[in-house]
Amino acid sequence: MVYLAKNNQIKKADLTAISKVAENMEEMGRRINRFIEDQAPWILAKDDSSEGQIKLFSVLRTGLEAVRLLFEAGSVIMPGISAQALGSLNIQIPQGGFKGLEFKLLALREGQKLGDIAVLFPKK
Repeated sequence: MVYLAKNNQIKKADLTAISKVAENMEEMGRRINRFIEDQAPWILAKDDSSEGQIKLFSVLRTGLEAVRLLFEAGSVIMPGISAQALGSLNIQIPQGGFKGLEFKLLALREGQKLGDIAVLFPKK
């Protein structure tokens, strides 16, 4: 067992469970990256047709929603980085902390502006 401090409370956490969350986050991140690469929004952006713009909107929205869900789930093991990432999507962490986040689809509103983009993992 490992002891984690959160909100000035000490709780036991199973190291295996934490490792599994990290592995699942890494896999989800790879899948999001593959989705973006396969859909190539930089190419879709060159298509001015109505159909092309709808496809571009769909790809960008799906990618942003996936990133949002990734960092909401990751808030359990990376609260600081998750808060920065969600802040970039202009999602405020509720007063009750991450427990108040709702894991629902299409939480981002159309026309919602993004916040400042944070460098989450700077190169060393």
